[in-house]
Amino acid sequence: MDREPLAPPLPAPLVHIEGLPALPALARALLCLREGERRAEEVVAALEREPALCERLMRLASAARPGEDAATIKRAVVLLGTRAARLHALAFSLAHELPKDGPAGFDYREYWRRSLIAAVAARAVARVEEKPYQDEAFVAGLLSHLGQLVLATSLPNLYRPVVDAARPCWPSVEVERSLLGFHRADVAAPLLHAWNLPELIRAPVACAHLSQAETHRLTGSARELTHDLGIALRIVELLCHTEGAGMAELAEDIENDLAMDEEELQRFLHELVPEMRAAASFLALEELGEDWISDALARARAHMAEISLGAAFGEPSAPPRRPYAPAAGLDEATGLFTAASFESALAEEIRRRLAGPVGRSLGLLLVELEAAPREDAQRRGLLCEAGAVLRRMTRKSDVPARLSEERFAVLLPETTPEHLEIVAQRARRRIEAEVLARGARPHLRAVVGGACLPRVSSEKDGHVLLALADERLARAHAAPLERRGDVA
Repeated sequence: MDREPLAPPLPAPLVHIEGLPALPALARALLCLREGERRAEEVVAALEREPALCERLMRLASAARPGEDAATIKRAVVLLGTRAARLHALAFSLAHELPKDGPAGFDYREYWRRSLIAAVAARAVARVEEKPYQDEAFVAGLLSHLGQLVLATSLPNLYRPVVDAARPCWPSVEVERSLLGFHRADVAAPLLHAWNLPELIRAPVACAHLSQAETHRLTGSARELTHDLGIALRIVELLCHTEGAGMAELAEDIENDLAMDEEELQRFLHELVPEMRAAASFLALEELGEDWISDALARARAHMAEISLGAAFGEPSAPPRRPYAPAAGLDEATGLFTAASFESALAEEIRRRLAGPVGRSLGLLLVELEAAPREDAQRRGLLCEAGAVLRRMTRKSDVPARLSEERFAVLLPETTPEHLEIVAQRARRRIEAEVLARGARPHLRAVVGGACLPRVSSEKDGHVLLALADERLARAHAAPLERRGDVA
C-alpha cells in the first residue's frame, strides 16, 4: 500500500500564526466520505445542509443536461454524477468561506478575478485536451493563488512590501521568493495537505507556479494537470495584465502550448466569457461585476494584435520563430519541407544543443496513414491533404516535413512531453476528421508516434531520436483503433 506523503512544513513566519483558513464544514464532510461511500445518497445527505448550494447545483444540472428534470438535489446529483457534484460543491464552499476582504494593501477583488479565470481556463484546457479530470482542474484553478490569500490575510505586514514591489503588476513567485525567501506554493502545499484535499488537486496547486525542473517528481495525471494549470495561469496573465510589455510573446507561447494558431486562440478565449459568467454566478462571485470579463477579453485581443501588427510592419516583438525556411527545400504537393530539409534541420538542432544548453526538449513526431487506398491518384491525394493539415496546425518554430510518399514528420525544436502529446493527438484527430472522414473511408486511420530528447550529448542523437519515434510509431500501429498515438 502506498503511504501518504508527509505534509510539507509551513514557512517559519506562519508556524505560530493562529487563524489560518480552515476547510469549510461542507467541504470537510464531503472529503471525509470514504471512497466506497461516495454514492449519490451520501453526497445528497451532505449537500442538503446547504439550500443555496442545492439551488445552484440544480440550475447547473439543468443547464448541463437540457430537457432533463433537475427539480431536486438528488436528481441533480444523478445528472451531474456524484464525482462532479462533489467537486462543484467543494468549489462553492471554498469560494463562499475564504476571505473576500481583509487588511489594506491587497486587492481581494483582483485575487478572486484571477482565481475565477484560472478555474475556468484550467477546465477549458483540460477539455480541449480531452482529459478526464476537468472538474478537478476547475477546483485546482480556483485554489491556484491560495498561498497569496493566506499571506495577505495572515501576514499583511510581511506581504505588503511584496505587493508594493510588484506594482502595477500582480506579485509573482519570483518577487515573493526574492523578498520573503519563500513563495505562495510553500504556503499552499501544507495547507491543502492539512485540508486532506486529493493529491490530484493539491499537487498542481503547489507546483503549477514553479519551473519544469522543480516539478520533475510528478507523474501521471498530477503531472498532466500541473501542465494544464500552468497554461491556465498564463491565460490569467494575458487576460489580467494591463501593460503590453511581453504580452504578445506570452500569447504566442500559449498558442504554442495549446497547439493553436492565433485565430483558434481568439476563439478559445471568446468561449471562456460565458463560462466565466456562469462560474461567477455558481460560486456567488457576482460582486466581482460584469464589465471586467469583457474588458479582460478586449485586453487579451489587444496583446495578441501586437504579434500581427509587428509582423505587418516588419517589426516582430520577438525574433522570427521558424529557423528553417529554405525556399528550394519545400515539397510542391503539400508545402511541407522535403526530407533533405528535414535532415538539415535536425542536424542543425543537434549542433545547437551541443553548443550550449537549451531550455526545452527536442521533440519529433512521425505520422502515417494506415490502410490508405491502393489507387495511386487517390492515395497521393489523401497523403497530400494530410500533409497540408500538418502544415496548417504546426507552430512557426516547428519543421513539418514529408519524408517519403507515406510518412510525415514534425520536428519540434523546443517542446515538452506534455505538449508533444497534445500535438500528436490533435494531428491524429484533425487528419481523420478533415481528410479521412471526408473521403468516406472510415476504416482509414492516422497513426502517430513521437519522442523527446531532453538532452543531447552526441551528433548521433538525431538518429537516436528518429529511432525512438519510429519505435513509438510501430507501437501506435498495434494500438486499438480509438487511440493511434504513442508518445514518450
